[in-house]
Amino acid sequence: MIDFLLTQLGAWHWSFLGLMLLFVEMIVPGAFLVWIGAAALITAGVTYLFDLLFVAQMLIFTLSCLVCVGFGTWVYRSMEISKEQSTVNRKAEQMVGFTFDLSDPIENGVGHIKLGDTRWRVEGPDLPVGSKVVVTDIKGNSLVVEKA
Repeated sequence: MIDFLLTQLGAWHWSFLGLMLLFVEMIVPGAFLVWIGAAALITAGVTYLFDLLFVAQMLIFTLSCLVCVGFGTWVYRSMEISKEQSTVNRKAEQMVGFTFDLSDPIENGVGHIKLGDTRWRVEGPDLPVGSKVVVTDIKGNSLVVEKA
């Protein structure tokens, strides 16, 4: 086996390894084997052009792996989606900035708005029923409002 690696390992073997790693990446995606497969294909190309010894092939494969994995890391980091937290399923946070009519007056700093079939507790300055208010923040389970 060692004799085979030292004398017979060539471009076709590296090509086969690279294609197998790419195939495995398609079946079990993890976005990592694709870069090692690319490194194996690079090694295959260099070995095909220069007929290198086993040690040189391993050195090229190792360096190609480092470069390809580094490149892959850079690609995936540049593709990251915004790190802002989504407001999906957080209805109260979705209402910040919107204007509503008061369904109950705000007295002593507490009132209500009605949105669909839900009454929301609001906190803000005392205002009569029907006043337009804008939601500025969330405080616990209450919406903080100001006169619009």
